[in-house]
Amino acid sequence: MKLLVLLLIFTFYIHAEPIKTLHISAWPSNTEIFLNDVQPDISKNPDFTTPAKIHIPLSQEYISLTFFQPYFKDSTIQVKIPEFQDSYLMVILDKESDPEEIHYQERQLKKRKQRTIGKGMMFGSILPFGIAGFTLLKNHLENREAEKIEEKLNEHKIFSEKTNSLKQDFKKHQDKSKNYQTATYWFSSVGLALLGIGFYLQF
Repeated sequence: MKLLVLLLIFTFYIHAEPIKTLHISAWPSNTEIFLNDVQPDISKNPDFTTPAKIHIPLSQEYISLTFFQPYFKDSTIQVKIPEFQDSYLMVILDKESDPEEIHYQERQLKKRKQRTIGKGMMFGSILPFGIAGFTLLKNHLENREAEKIEEKLNEHKIFSEKTNSLKQDFKKHQDKSKNYQTATYWFSSVGLALLGIGFYLQF
């Protein structure tokens, strides 16, 4: 067993591509980094946030970095990574003074916030859909019980205490079935609303 584990580790080590690390700092701190994209969509989440450590394959010689911070000028640079060693990069961004560019940044950040809320709503729709699935199953089971009791009632044509009890049970299961049916409708509606609004906020 130990030999097998060692063999697997050795095999993984042989096939894993060696890496080097680029350490990035920036002013201001928490500057966002987008990789290998000259004109990144800043309404989407960044690949990294400073301070950052980016692992790069040894075979890769260059990497393109775009830095974004609200109210600062975007900066895109191409960095040559030395072979067989870690590298360190410090970036200082300039303040943005163009009102149109600032307004563009604010619009994109607002869009990103909407997308984040939308994703949360889409993820949140899982709960009401799950409950709707459960109530739909319960509705089906209660209907089955009501049908079984109805068959027994058809077998007992003469009124008796047993038929009276069966009628009460039949009504009880029918009422439960209707309640579960109503719950299924409402939870499905909530799930669809969350999913629809969340999807709309992605655009």
